[in-house]
Amino acid sequence: MCVLWRTFKRLRVMPVVSMHDKRGSAGVEFALVLPIYLVILLTIIEGGRLAYSQAALYFAAQEATRFAIVREGNVSDEEIRQFASDRLIGLPENLAVVTVESPINPTVNTSEYTVQISYSFTPIIPYMANDTLTLSASSSGFIAFPPVMPNSGT
Repeated sequence: MCVLWRTFKRLRVMPVVSMHDKRGSAGVEFALVLPIYLVILLTIIEGGRLAYSQAALYFAAQEATRFAIVREGNVSDEEIRQFASDRLIGLPENLAVVTVESPINPTVNTSEYTVQISYSFTPIIPYMANDTLTLSASSSGFIAFPPVMPNSGT
């Protein structure tokens, strides 16, 4: 009986841990939710940067095409490239490649300007093994020159 009494006394001295003890649960929940929250937040930021970059490319391509058409072909391809590069607002110009095509069809006296821009998008946090994405935008415009009338000889 004496041995049983000592064992019982030892058990009473030890602190009783309850299954309903909530100390530290907020810290554990925070540690579990924080990585998920950060991944979602950074994905939203990267998605916004990606959408902005694509919109800036489309804007620059459309403005450069309009620039060429309004001047009715009296502009060089280099001037169109420079104009498009100047319209890449918020994007580094050294990562963008601007190409201009302006073939003139002499039989019908027309020209179609096509401005294509390719951009190497680099995410802040690399999610994939490939660190860059290539974004591109294209815009075309058509110019119909006035017909050339032959001299009537009068």
